[in-house]
Amino acid sequence: MDDTESGQTCGDIPPEILKQQEIRASTKSSQTCVKCKEQPSILIYRKESVCWVCFQAIASRKFKQGLSGGNRNPVSEHLCVGFSGGPSSCALLGLLAPVAERRVATQYVDVSLHVSVVFVDEGAVLGTPDDQRQANVAAISSIVNSYGFPLSVIQLESCFDLHSTPSELGACVAQAGSAARLAEFMSSIKSNTSKEDAVEHLRTQLLLAAAKRLRADKLVLGSCATRLATTLISSTSKGRGFNVPQEVAGMSSVDGVMVCRPLHEFLANEIAVFNRHKGLEAVFLPTLATAAQPKFSINHLTEGFVNQLQLEYSHTVPTLLRSGSKLSTPDAAVAAGLQCCVCSCLLPTSPSSVAAAASAPSVASPPPAASVADENSQSGCGSDACCRAASDVASVSGCCSSATPRPSASAVDHACYACRTLLADCNPSRLPEFVARRAASGDSSSRLREQISEFLLDDDE
Repeated sequence: MDDTESGQTCGDIPPEILKQQEIRASTKSSQTCVKCKEQPSILIYRKESVCWVCFQAIASRKFKQGLSGGNRNPVSEHLCVGFSGGPSSCALLGLLAPVAERRVATQYVDVSLHVSVVFVDEGAVLGTPDDQRQANVAAISSIVNSYGFPLSVIQLESCFDLHSTPSELGACVAQAGSAARLAEFMSSIKSNTSKEDAVEHLRTQLLLAAAKRLRADKLVLGSCATRLATTLISSTSKGRGFNVPQEVAGMSSVDGVMVCRPLHEFLANEIAVFNRHKGLEAVFLPTLATAAQPKFSINHLTEGFVNQLQLEYSHTVPTLLRSGSKLSTPDAAVAAGLQCCVCSCLLPTSPSSVAAAASAPSVASPPPAASVADENSQSGCGSDACCRAASDVASVSGCCSSATPRPSASAVDHACYACRTLLADCNPSRLPEFVARRAASGDSSSRLREQISEFLLDDDE
């Protein structure tokens, strides 16, 4: 039957679509909240017209459930909050402040939350002037101080000093020359995707180190559902599918630190509505992808794809996260505890996964020890033993120990597939020292396990 027989002409909207649009229009035109039946509605929340009071109650309840991980018994905790100044981070503090102020008296003990906020200054990546970086830190400080939380500012270039343990985290300022080393490391990376991943990994390592120094029970991040859905797709496309359960879960353990994402059920538009009614203003901090083309990187392209799909189909983000929540890390990998020397994610142990990781782009091998010794002899060092020690990645002693450790093939052996791609995309000699140290530690653990393998019992035994 053609269009003339059905009563429709080319370009007409089908009747079923018109009916759906009428239903949506009638729902939006409703002036009364469907929850309380009293207050006027302000937004459509999951196909329901709700008022501000009911929306705030829903947001508070979901936030508390995400913060506690489903634990109904309140306990005293020390939370280390990673604050970036963005809309999600501002909403995180706005929802966390009432919870931290409320002391819940139980039958046995008074339960309270101690909150410490950590901000990672990434201005050195873009070459931001010092006065502008100080202005950005002042804007961040004004937001955090309004809630009464202590703030610690860490510069991203201090990742080259992760081996140091300052007495006070708030005074963790990068040493002289670290900003130049970070700029050299970023300039050695070829692709924009690898640059964004490098910044993400360095920021995560600094936050994990801060949580350990503060002896915090949890590291709280403000990743919303839209951001996590983008991470799910982008990580899968970059070869990080094995680590997706860790990266998108509401609660996961990374390098011995419990990472909590209490906003994992909040969409980006819901956070925008919450911030507007609360009067929370975010701080604009440019990144590598600011004002970039859609195909600037895999992360940027995926973000635009998910946002556009969410506008057309409102169930896109919840469906992606529901699918991601069904994934889990194999028990064998959790029991082995092998971690990537770059991003601290768990490494696979199955033969097929190990073979897949080995197929990643190869890394240029470092110069032989003889060439390193020749360079040191020209610089005035006459001790062969010292030069041999300095050429080893695990050595930190000797007169040549001030030179940057060169990552050997062991760094590649102890990296995940995506990080192997990153290592192949940059100059290995520009990497921070903690990468080489973790690789050397992994080599020692592997050799020790091989030595005692015949004395270990299998699960079947």
